Amino acid sequence: MMASPNAGWRPNEPAHIAACGDGGGVETSDARLKEGRRFSSIGFRGANPVVKLVLGLVIGAVMMTLGVLIPWSLGEYAMSISPHTNLGASALVPVAVLLLVFVVQASTEEAVLRGYMLQVAGLQINGVVAVVASSVFFAVIHFDFRPIVLANITLYAVFACLVALGQGNLWLIAGIHAGWNFFQGNVFGLPVSGHAEASSLFAFGPGPDSHEMLTGGNFGVEASIMGTGILATATVIAFLYYHRQEKLRRPPGSLAARQPAEPHPGS
Repeated sequence: MMASPNAGWRPNEPAHIAACGDGGGVETSDARLKEGRRFSSIGFRGANPVVKLVLGLVIGAVMMTLGVLIPWSLGEYAMSISPHTNLGASALVPVAVLLLVFVVQASTEEAVLRGYMLQVAGLQINGVVAVVASSVFFAVIHFDFRPIVLANITLYAVFACLVALGQGNLWLIAGIHAGWNFFQGNVFGLPVSGHAEASSLFAFGPGPDSHEMLTGGNFGVEASIMGTGILATATVIAFLYYHRQEKLRRPPGSLAARQPAEPHPGS
């Protein structure tokens, strides 16, 4: 979901890891220097960060696996369709490195969008409007204006906001984001938001008689109705989780319990 950090990746280009963090560094530096806030206020705080990150990777992997294997079982995807520079066993080393790259990239995007932007917007406008506005913005900056792509990426962003707000930090959603992208591009070999991957363990791709609405074509799962179903289901679950967490945070019968919640991924 989002531009891939390794389109055209080569093993001798470790600068990709640093490049993925540049945008997030600008925003976190702004929060630190201009606003006097700690880095942790962006949302990377709280207990058991590694456990939450790994759990997120697993959730993202499961979501993407469903998005690929269900169409594959219907004959929409086929093996050995996608071309790769490195495939199978020869891809093990670069793919292992790229997992770290995707974690850095996903964490950076979550810090900027759900950590910084959502918090700032939530302090100035209604919380629901802040979630919707930041989610639409996230979809627009992918620069693919097909309705299904805009709808699915907006859905993901709303889902991400709800997970971050429910958790009170960004560890879980950063893991989900990384797991989704990594499994799509470097495990199954599908494009990540339209970007083909150089290295993959498997080579899935749309079959000869497939339907683009079911496979996403050359954009990836986010451009398919399968992606719509998975992300819509995940968003409903995330909303129920967020609603439950809000009830647990607020004493019954208190005035705060009757007020709309404001974004607080850094709390």
